[in-house]
Amino acid sequence: MKTLMVFDFDHTVVDDNSDTWVIRCLPGGTLPDSVKNSYRKGHWTEYMGNVLKYIGEQNVTPDQIRSELETIPFTDGMKELLTYISLHKNSIDCIVISDSNTLFIEWILHGSRLQSAVDQVFTNPAHINEQGYMEMDVSLVRMPCLRISSLVKHHHAIFKFTSIAIFSHLRLTRF
Repeated sequence: MKTLMVFDFDHTVVDDNSDTWVIRCLPGGTLPDSVKNSYRKGHWTEYMGNVLKYIGEQNVTPDQIRSELETIPFTDGMKELLTYISLHKNSIDCIVISDSNTLFIEWILHGSRLQSAVDQVFTNPAHINEQGYMEMDVSLVRMPCLRISSLVKHHHAIFKFTSIAIFSHLRLTRF
């Protein structure tokens, strides 16, 4: 039987908030008030969409974002723990559940060569758009009529991962 390790990303795997760390890639390292003031309580993902749009408008490339994110510090002991998990994949599964986004987490884990520790990431989808800038897929993240608590989202992610893991080991036999 495998052990399942479940981590949040910001302030757990890394010792800061990747969403706010990315602002360092801007000239001057700060956002204008118009972007800062676009935040509405309970709408962080949409706000990050605005931040990424502004970063793109400043001609900051995904490679520049990635380079900056690769400097975010890991929480003390986390690199060693993820290395241990990587070396023991036969007995340990590991998932990350986060309010960050797919690209930030992928870039940070790849930059530290720790991506093999993590089997699956449950987070907000992001991609590089046609203009070559990073963008959040906010339409896939939240439906206005549906408000789900963070705890429920975390439970759903764990259920989804464990269900897939259980069913992938079953052999179906017809009678």
